Formats: sequence, C-alpha cells, structure tokens
Amino acid sequence: MRKTFLALRNRNFRLFFVGQLISNTGNWLTNVALTLLVLKITGSGLGVGILAGFQFGPILLLSAWAGAIADRSDKRRLLLVTQSLEMAQSVGLAALAFMPRPPLAGLYALAAVGGICSPSTTRCGARSSPRWSGPRTFPTRWSSTAPSSTSRACSGRPWPASWW
Repeated sequence: MRKTFLALRNRNFRLFFVGQLISNTGNWLTNVALTLLVLKITGSGLGVGILAGFQFGPILLLSAWAGAIADRSDKRRLLLVTQSLEMAQSVGLAALAFMPRPPLAGLYALAAVGGICSPSTTRCGARSSPRWSGPRTFPTRWSSTAPSSTSRACSGRPWPASWW
C-alpha cells in the first residue's frame, strides 16, 4: 500500500494532480454546456457537428507542434497561460449563455479557443510530470492520473500516450 501513492508524496505532483482534476471538470462542463447551447440554438445535429469540428480540429492540427513548443518553453508559464485561456473560455461561455440570443459564431470561436489550448496544456503537463516526482514513481504517477487521462479522452481532450 505504501507504493500505491508514492507520487502523491511530492508536493508539486499533488498540486498538479488537484489542478488537473479541477481543470478537467471545468472542461467537461464547458464542453457539455457548449454542445447543449448550440443544440438549443440550432436545433440540428449539423450545428453540433460544426461545433465538434471547431473543438477538435485544432487538436488534430496543432498536437505535433504543441509538443515542440512545450519542449522549448517554460512549462510552468505555458501551463498558466493555457489554463487561464481555458478559464476565460468558460467565463466567455457564461457571458454568452446569459444573452437573450447568443451568437452562434461566438460559441464556435469559444470552442476553437478550447481546441487551441488543449494540445499545449496536455503536452506541457505530460512533460513536466516526471520532473516533479522522479522516474521511480512512474507507476504510481501513471495510475493516479490514469482516471484523469481516460476521462479527458472521453470528453474529447486526449492526453498524450507518452509521459516522457
């Protein structure tokens, strides 16, 4: 039982783990709210499909470059910037949702912002994790973030396969 939570003994990894848990929950809520709002406005699956294109298109196109950017930049600063932009996306969604007739283009733009931020966030977190807790904690580090990674993938925000 001692080795099960070995990675969580490291303060930096605990902060990262809790932060990712909160961030992923916010991303799920934002994705569900965006989808339901677009469906309510358009009343069609086509509108939701276009939304999915704006959400996942940037992930598909930018994932390769996001890894290179994460390798060459200050990971802490990059995480702070991308997480702040994702928080701004949620605030923007709240502002649009309270409008009597939210513009569809604004909702699509918010989805694109989330899609643009996601690859950098995931690559940067994956590359920082080993530094925070060391190589001997890999099994526990992986198992403590596996539910988060799996849920990210299910919510449409894939986590990289490699932690290194």
